[in-house]
Amino acid sequence: MYIRDFTPSDYPALTALHNTIYPSRARTPEGWAAMDQQRHPKCKFHRWVAVEDEAVVGAGVFDQDITDYDPYRFYVDFKVAPGLQRRGIGSALYQHVMAELQPFEPQVLRANAYEDQPQGLEFMLHRGFYEAWRETPVRLDLTKV
Repeated sequence: MYIRDFTPSDYPALTALHNTIYPSRARTPEGWAAMDQQRHPKCKFHRWVAVEDEAVVGAGVFDQDITDYDPYRFYVDFKVAPGLQRRGIGSALYQHVMAELQPFEPQVLRANAYEDQPQGLEFMLHRGFYEAWRETPVRLDLTKV
């Protein structure tokens, strides 16, 4: 396994990885690319992929959001293919992203973990993150209203 910079040709693989992990939060490669292209230029952003046997098996990113911009606050995210978790891929991505963040002197890091993905929360808690707030998804089936 090795880690390299994300390229636009990785959107389909990244999207497939994301949709496998989060089927209720599905994305499209075109939609993801459009979001990336609309990023505010003052927000720092970088994404990497973990590759094994020429396939994308994980991804890591740091990002900033213009809606709550602070030059020292970052959002981080890590994804690893479900069948390949607990093999060190996520840890390697985490170490890589953290090392790349250091020149920006981050003071606050944020990450999301979802209740239906307890391994993600465990991964972040093990690295010193803590639960700051909890969102409860509420859905309305409009076909039954």
